[in-house]
Amino acid sequence: MHWPREEPPGKTTLEETHQTRTRSPQPTIFQVEVPTAENTHEVAHSVNPDAVVVYADNDPAVIAHGRVLLEDNDHSFFVPGDLTEPEESLANPVVTAHLDLERPIALLQCLTVHHIPDLDHARRVIAGYAERLASGSFVGMTHAQRPDADSEHYTELMQAYDKFKQASAGFTLRSRDEIASLLDGLELVPPGLVITEDWWPEGPRHRPLSPMEQLMVACVARKP
Repeated sequence: MHWPREEPPGKTTLEETHQTRTRSPQPTIFQVEVPTAENTHEVAHSVNPDAVVVYADNDPAVIAHGRVLLEDNDHSFFVPGDLTEPEESLANPVVTAHLDLERPIALLQCLTVHHIPDLDHARRVIAGYAERLASGSFVGMTHAQRPDADSEHYTELMQAYDKFKQASAGFTLRSRDEIASLLDGLELVPPGLVITEDWWPEGPRHRPLSPMEQLMVACVARKP
């Protein structure tokens, strides 16, 4: 599955502030996404130079690009992996060689899960990853939310959705309750499931949010 290359609004804020505020005993990240602008490994290494980051995707062109990008980085790796196959993805020899799944890690699903159209299937996928993570691990996620029909900006938001959908592999909008249900069994950490720009913002907002920024929500959850 090839996911869109556009960065989710607030993605860096989600990663950097959570790593700074909540240190994992094992500074490792498994991310189901290609490295792009403001790369996860660069953000992680700005907080902890010893952090290990493993990216996964199953598009051959993306895999080749990712490996070239990371070839001189001995703390970051790129592996073939299908979002919908958690057991296979986490059993990859590169993953098992560099990530100790018996200890807490961080799993990032940024702009990925909404490419699984069936809600129950999406729940099973996230549960499949979560059950293979150690207690104390964190799951970070960004997801497109379905705006309320009576929302003041409903028309603008749906236009933004249509535009983004045409430029990507297509994705499914879900309500906040549906998105939260993807993380059943995990504990949301403050500030919970919010618009990505509101996930530990770096300062006061100086402009209104764009329709695209209002369309994306983010959260981090901890495995008890």
